[in-house]
Amino acid sequence: MSSFVEIGGYSIIQRLGSGGYGEIYAAKKENDETIYAIKTESIETKQKGMELEINILKSLPQASCFATVIDSGSTAAVNYFVMPLYGPSLAALKSKSEIKRFSLYTALWASKQMLLILQRLHSYGFVHCDVKPSNFLLQQKSIGGLVLIDFGLSSKFRNESGKHIENKSSDGFRGTLKYASINIHKLQEPTRRDDVISWFYSLVELVKGQLPWHDVRDKNLCMSCKQTITTEKLCQNLPPQTIEIWNHCRDLKFDEEPNYSFIIEQIDSIFKENEWTASMPLDWENSTSIIKDATPFPEYFNKSSQCSVSYRSNADDDRCCLLI
Repeated sequence: MSSFVEIGGYSIIQRLGSGGYGEIYAAKKENDETIYAIKTESIETKQKGMELEINILKSLPQASCFATVIDSGSTAAVNYFVMPLYGPSLAALKSKSEIKRFSLYTALWASKQMLLILQRLHSYGFVHCDVKPSNFLLQQKSIGGLVLIDFGLSSKFRNESGKHIENKSSDGFRGTLKYASINIHKLQEPTRRDDVISWFYSLVELVKGQLPWHDVRDKNLCMSCKQTITTEKLCQNLPPQTIEIWNHCRDLKFDEEPNYSFIIEQIDSIFKENEWTASMPLDWENSTSIIKDATPFPEYFNKSSQCSVSYRSNADDDRCCLLI
């Protein structure tokens, strides 16, 4: 239960969870039935992650695949910003499925869109630095579309003159242990290669249910697991194209741009081999209980939803929603 009744004119409905640096609440404004999400940060915190996140989100061109800042401010206790209430995360949807993982079709569908969102983010000169299934949420008004959240660890990989940053030691470990690249374990400055390596680990987890080092909490031991696992073991029981994808992601140099088109082509070839089409239902479209169990506001989410093939189209004006 929240200790707050109101934050910046928004009445708190309930606590939704915690983010990278604070609590997240569902809230409403007076005479407004819209439910919003409010992210908070203690006013006393020394690491001003929220200020960084707001600045990055406001500097990004408006796009449906990035979280939107609706409002922001401070109270005596917290800094806060308001964003739309999105749907459940891929991690929540996976955890609420009966087998605790996605079908190969759904996992690759989601992974393709995740990668396209990252490609778009990278095109603006930013790396996310915390790529994982829990940071990709379903769009509120189109079940299936994804939105990337939690930019509190993000950074620029190009300087003011447009040059790529130099390879140097980072200030510290940045990201989530389970999904971090070996480069991040070694405290190297994060770049695009690290985002796509985390993306690939996420793909493996969505398909298999968990990563080989899912229960390892020690950083050094976790890094050792990642260093010693073979490609064959990591990609075991996955389509052979995933080996090609992993080899590409793993071998990227510090300042090298990922070949997004190559990765997408590999994923598309899996769809073609299996004769999968864009109209096939996703796991959470096959089971209404998954959405119901994964979101605290299923009625609001479903009421706002417009589940149609439009979000599956190859729209040139919004490539981050390009799926199949």
